[in-house]
Amino acid sequence: MKKTILNYAILLVLVGLSTACYKDPHVAPGNAGTSTLGFNLKEFIGIYEAQVLNYVNNSSLVVSRVDDSFLGNQLWIGAQWNGVQGSRVKVDIIEEKSNGDVVIQIPPQSLSDSVTIEGQGTFYYFDNDFFLDANYSLTENNETNNFNLVAVKKVFNQNVIVNISVDCACDCVCNGSDCDCTCTCDD
Repeated sequence: MKKTILNYAILLVLVGLSTACYKDPHVAPGNAGTSTLGFNLKEFIGIYEAQVLNYVNNSSLVVSRVDDSFLGNQLWIGAQWNGVQGSRVKVDIIEEKSNGDVVIQIPPQSLSDSVTIEGQGTFYYFDNDFFLDANYSLTENNETNNFNLVAVKKVFNQNVIVNISVDCACDCVCNGSDCDCTCTCDD
């Protein structure tokens, strides 16, 4: 009887560990080989800390979905593209590289009546953080300026470690192919 209870207890612990350590492959950052058609956008969605290079101030960059689901290949990115004033642009996911980097394109679009933007960038996962590195051009009144924006989204992973130490003493009586064991275990 005690052996059966011990076996069930060990089985429950193993099942608990296997479900606690499960990672949904569609949400985990940097999945190489995922098709960009119907891409799971959950890994990109969030608030990033952004810096336009050659500007002193940090700002927030917000990535959100375009459609009602998290599947697709387009995102909204709201940022201070010129280092001063914020605007929201639509970006296309165009390629996922074999190393897990995801290339985006900022198609030409208007930020205001006289300012247009276009460029490209890369989402990548490094050292437990999620990054966006974007190179783009802003054109105003036929004058084009190039910018680089780097943003980081902190990714918090939860690791579960369970150490189980069971000290048992078992007495077994065997009759040919069948054994009957009685175990005494300390907690």
